[in-house]
Amino acid sequence: MKGWVYIISNKAMPDMIKVGYSTKDPKERANELGTGSPYPYQVEYEVLVDNPRKIEKLSHDILSFVNEGKEWFRCDISIALRAIKKACDGEKVYLEYPNIDDRKSETTLKVVDSPKKLKSTSVAKKSQINLELELDIKELETDKLIRVAEQGKADAQYELAQRYDTGSRVRKSLKDAFHCFVAAAEQGHTLAQLAVGKAYQQGRGTEKNARKALDFLKIVAEKGNPEAQYLFGKDVRLLDYAEEVELLELKSKLCENKSPKQISLEFIQLAVNQGYPPAQDEMGEHYSIMGDYKKSFELYKLAAEKGYPKAQRHLADCYMNGFGCNKSYDIAKHWYSLAAEGKDSVAKKKIENWEWYSQF
Repeated sequence: MKGWVYIISNKAMPDMIKVGYSTKDPKERANELGTGSPYPYQVEYEVLVDNPRKIEKLSHDILSFVNEGKEWFRCDISIALRAIKKACDGEKVYLEYPNIDDRKSETTLKVVDSPKKLKSTSVAKKSQINLELELDIKELETDKLIRVAEQGKADAQYELAQRYDTGSRVRKSLKDAFHCFVAAAEQGHTLAQLAVGKAYQQGRGTEKNARKALDFLKIVAEKGNPEAQYLFGKDVRLLDYAEEVELLELKSKLCENKSPKQISLEFIQLAVNQGYPPAQDEMGEHYSIMGDYKKSFELYKLAAEKGYPKAQRHLADCYMNGFGCNKSYDIAKHWYSLAAEGKDSVAKKKIENWEWYSQF
């Protein structure tokens, strides 16, 4: 049975919308609702599908956290629209209208026999909309976000964790942030896994745990995340100095045929290949230690030009000493100044005492 799933609003209730279904023109349904209201009901969106009752129910399930009773929901139209589109995923969609005023004629509504006929209408071509959009979690108020997170939705758990972590729109709590990050990470949420790895690394919201930090960072690094590749690469080299049993076990597992330093350089190079500035700077330091100042200079320059303060200071050092480039105090001062503006304390000290440093 073909029918319409629709969104109806009313100016008298600016924060409320109705999501329902009908086998007749939704405009008629809106007119039926209009009795006794100071403003007319407006059809904001409608979609023609094979099983409108099923789509309506799925949409209501997705929007359950903002339900105000029966078919009424307290949310923005865009939220309801995305819920319907998600419910339509995999279903045959014949026609859809972003707004009832976009209709070319009433006769267009009557042509529901053949999908081919419907697709040939100018209205259908004009109103094709991507059905793969998700609910915009970032738009939700925190109390509603918590309800969605409690339903086990990883994106909501991650967004809630970020709010707890920064104190944005909620009381700051690193422990609550960590628990939410873990909940999302356990479902494979990449950025949440990265956040958990960094939390264990820094002791943020939980106790420091080098083994667990490396475990999570490695998972994300192998997914191709450059920040994780860089952080794992920096930390894995510490296994050379491990004394704890669990770290020695991890060293044995990770370093069967390679040293921690080799593994470190491989992962940092992966991040360099993706243009990640901290990794470029780190690899620049490696080449500097190895005496390859030209390669070191090139890497510092790449990261410095992307605004990474530490690399800007290292690049200034190169110009100051003529490492991999011609000496130039003027250019060195330029890069020290930029690094100081980026709150690099070493560069700031050199700029403040420039007359003394530049005489050597």
